[in-house]
This record gives sequence, structure tokens and C-alpha cells, in this order.
Amino acid sequence: MRLSELITAVRHRVNDTGSKYHTDKDIVFWINRHARAITRKRVEADTSYANQKLDILASNTRMVEQIDNETYRYYLPSWIYRVRRIAQLSGNDILRDLQRTEWGFSSNRSIDIRTKSALDIRILAAKVPTLLRPVVVASNSASTSELRVAVDGGAGYTFETEEGCMLGAQFEVTTVVSGRDPRGGPSVVTSQQLQVIGSIPTWVMTVKPAFPALPVAADTMEMHCEIEDIHLTYLIELVAHDLFQRVQNVSAMQLCRPQLEKLERQFAVGLQPRTDGMLTTINQGEEYLVDDDPNVDPYWYGWR
Repeated sequence: MRLSELITAVRHRVNDTGSKYHTDKDIVFWINRHARAITRKRVEADTSYANQKLDILASNTRMVEQIDNETYRYYLPSWIYRVRRIAQLSGNDILRDLQRTEWGFSSNRSIDIRTKSALDIRILAAKVPTLLRPVVVASNSASTSELRVAVDGGAGYTFETEEGCMLGAQFEVTTVVSGRDPRGGPSVVTSQQLQVIGSIPTWVMTVKPAFPALPVAADTMEMHCEIEDIHLTYLIELVAHDLFQRVQNVSAMQLCRPQLEKLERQFAVGLQPRTDGMLTTINQGEEYLVDDDPNVDPYWYGWR
């Protein structure tokens, strides 16, 4: 669902279509907060859920550090919520899965791999959703597969500056400056790079599928919520409850509570965990769930 449609749905739910009580920025704040909470619940319930892969090359000295003669530390971005698998790379090919005895967490944002030389690795992970906000194209794209968006979107919306934070985000062209055809549907970010274009820090992103026409400066994009449609009613109800609380509308909170509890139960029932025994961690600590042969899992191979 487009962000604008989600905002409208929330406004109808809280009877604030005239924006008397809540700004769009307030609503988007709570949408982002609960979208991430829903994702975390799903990840905890399904120990194999993963939606992003991250390659860290041995040559990346910003993210790889030698600790001693037999240990290298790899630093993880904050958008990774759970690590599911780690594999050794050769070019773009997976050589092998790293066994649990070969690596461990040194903190909630870094892992240590026992090796005498740094490895190129691929991490299969569960990523939190990208923060939603209104988007205007910052400058002309070089191709229909490229999108340029200012890091700080302005208007007081929360924005992210970390490399990889936009991976998996969905953008759709909704308004164009000139007579180009905007039809197409959402495109997904597959890579991103931070560049300074005309003194403006800008995310230069690659998207698939390509946009129907070349995005140019001042075109309007819509971000799509990364929560599945089946869970959007639950998301809207969570946001509505917090908005009612914000304006101290106790009676409305009490009235929406039965519906919220019903949706919570339905959401929990829908979170049927996978049974293929994929590797995961509990709270990024020292308790692990491992199947008998973690190297045999067609779900993981699908990410190659």
C-alpha cells in the first residue's frame, strides 16, 4: 500500500480526515514504529524468516577488522535485526556455509569469524523495514533503473543515513514534471550509494524493475509499506490506538481494544514458523537453534 493511502486509512479510522488533531508527520512516525514492531514479531516467531542479503568483502576495512592472528571482526549495520546464515564467497558464488563453530557474536552489531585471513562473506538476514516518508526526486537519473533521493527529505520526517538502509524499499512514480508516462507500479531498491550531488547528500539507488520513464528532478515518488497487505489492518489499528492515546481519547481507546486484540490473535496465528531448522540466534546472545545439517536448505540456496 502506498504511504498516502495508508495515511488516509489511518485518518478514516481515527475520524480525523480534516487533519484537526494529527499531522501527516505524526501519523507516519507511528506507522514506521509499528511496521518495525510487526516485523520483529514475525522474525521472532519464524526463525527462518529472512528478507535481505548483505555481502561484506575482506577488502572493506571500514567493516572488517583483524582482532588477532586467527580472528577477524565484521561490523553489521543497524538495519539487520537477525542474522540467519553466513557463507563464504568467491566472487559472486557461495563456496560454503560457515559452521556455527567458526563464528560468533562479539556484540549485537558485530560478529567474529575464526579464520587466519579475512573472508568475503554473504549474510542472509532479517532486515527492519525502511522508514517511510514523502519522496521527491532530487536530480535527474542516469537511467530508468536509477533513483536519486535526498538523504534528508525535509519537513521534519525521520531519515536514515546508514549504508544499505534503503535496500528492499519500494518506490512508485506518482506525479511527473512533464508529459511522461508514470504508470508502472512499485520498483524495489537493490543497491544504494551515498553521493554528494550539487552539495546535497543524495542516495543514488538501483531499482528493479526499471521505472517506465526516466525519473527527473521534482518528480514525486510514493513509498510502499513493506508490511504484507494481510497485516495492514492490524498495523492501522495499532497506529489508531496510539493516536487516540496521544490526544487522551480514553473512550475511543477502550472501544478499539477488542478489535485490536482480535487482530493480534489473528496475526499470531498467521505467524507459522518454518520447520526446516535454519540457523538463528535468540536475542543475538549465546543460545542457538541449529538443524542437524545446516548446509542442506533449498530456501538458503535460493538466495544465491
